[in-house]
Amino acid sequence: MGDILVEFMADAPNKQMTVFCGHTHSSGQCQILANLQVKTGGAKYGSPALQEIVEFMRMKISG
Repeated sequence: MGDILVEFMADAPNKQMTVFCGHTHSSGQCQILANLQVKTGGAKYGSPALQEIVEFMRMKISG
C-alpha cells in the first residue's frame, strides 16, 4: 500500500496527503515525500488518549 501512495503522490506534487496509522507503543512521524506525511499515535494499555485534532475544510469540486 505504501508504494502505491508514494507513486500516486509523486505524480501529484500540487496535492498534500497525511496518513494516520493505528497506534503503537511509541508515536512517530515520517515525511516520506514533500507532499506525503505519515503519523502514528502512541499507545498505553488501558489509557486511550487524543493524539491530534484534525480539521477538515469543505472544498467545492467542479466537473
